[in-house]
Amino acid sequence: ETILKEKTWDIVVTQNNPNSAYYKTGFYDFDNVISYIRNKQPNAEIIWFTTWALRTYNKYFGQFDTEAEMFEAIVNCVQSEVIPNEEIHSAAPVGTAIMNAKSSYLVAGDAASGDSLYRDGTHLSYDVGYYIAALSWYCHITGQNPYDVEDTFSDIIPSDIMDVALESVDNAIRNPYEITQSIYTG
Repeated sequence: ETILKEKTWDIVVTQNNPNSAYYKTGFYDFDNVISYIRNKQPNAEIIWFTTWALRTYNKYFGQFDTEAEMFEAIVNCVQSEVIPNEEIHSAAPVGTAIMNAKSSYLVAGDAASGDSLYRDGTHLSYDVGYYIAALSWYCHITGQNPYDVEDTFSDIIPSDIMDVALESVDNAIRNPYEITQSIYTG
């Protein structure tokens, strides 16, 4: 509440808990939350943060057989519960970019080893995971093509991994509700 009252914001971001983002019942209070935001920030664009599927080894993975199946449930909730709300300006495809990157060599199957995108099966890694999420946000908000964003991270992220990051974000911006297979698979 304090942050919403503190100043006038151009954009307010909201999201669901990743552990319930795939259940329609997880949106039971959604309209009240949006009304609350709108009351405090009447001119702000409200953008939904579309999350990614948890790794299968995460204790909250639940009833799904695959991460793609969980992500499909997340997308279905976004399309049925979020997008129809006229107060929502857009849904940032951050989760889609992460799922796209999961189709590359960066994630070795569903094993915890070899996973460059996560720290623990839920939270993104501090380097490439965070970079893909941040680039997704930047391109979604500004409309800039990820391939045109100035490279200031080449000292942190190797060029072969940067190729995956750029491809993942570009495909997410183009197809925000579907996983696009990476060309970088091996």
